[in-house]
Amino acid sequence: MSTTEWAKYGGIVTENLVLHYNSLSKESYPKTGNVWKDLSGNGYDAIITGVTFNTTDNTFNFNSPATFNYGAYITGLNYVTGPSDQIENLTVECWCKSNSATATGNDDDERIILSFDRSSVFRFGIGKDTNALAEGKPHFGFDTSGGTSDVLASSYGGDLRDDTWHQVVVTFIANETNGVKFYIDGSLVHTEASTYTPIGSQNNPGETPRYGWVGNGSEATTEGGTVGPDNTFYGFIGNLKYYYKTLSADEVLRNYNALSGRYSTL
Repeated sequence: MSTTEWAKYGGIVTENLVLHYNSLSKESYPKTGNVWKDLSGNGYDAIITGVTFNTTDNTFNFNSPATFNYGAYITGLNYVTGPSDQIENLTVECWCKSNSATATGNDDDERIILSFDRSSVFRFGIGKDTNALAEGKPHFGFDTSGGTSDVLASSYGGDLRDDTWHQVVVTFIANETNGVKFYIDGSLVHTEASTYTPIGSQNNPGETPRYGWVGNGSEATTEGGTVGPDNTFYGFIGNLKYYYKTLSADEVLRNYNALSGRYSTL
């Protein structure tokens, strides 16, 4: 991102930022073509497919919950099997507005934000397939050498399906207690007091590689490959950041304060 763009949308944490999509930035999405440019400098652009760009507020409208194979697929970034893909620290942060209506066609109203195939890497979203009690709550599913984990922000008493813009964050750290934390609008809402080994400790050659999707599940072994599960996001996504870093509470709040004023006006 240029100095001008950082000044306009800046103030965010940039250390170990893997990818950054910002629909409010003309450098990220210039409203021509279908490339959502990665502002992190790593070149992991996303290719928009079947998603409407809302010119009223310059955000992406994921409003067809029964439509499969659509969202934004990530180029370049992929994960492989074995110890080389182990992720010890990560943060996923999204500014999104989830529709209050039920997303018919999605298993238990799961609305996926970012996925690299939960059974090999991770998946982050609102709600969880096969668990109706998770509706409207942040969920993080991931795989380690210890097996597959599904962590729900069970302490969160609200419902994110409220037609309101929110900053929704998950952080992960391996080999420490309190390994998963969820934040909403700069505030900690749930801590999972468990210890996990690094994410993506795979030994099955058939699980290599795994590419990601924004706004849909991923089983992709190639860029833009198979989605799954087809639990697409239902609402609007305006900003997505993914870090190889476990952001602190102060850093999450810093990111919230950097953009909250802009999203409060949409």
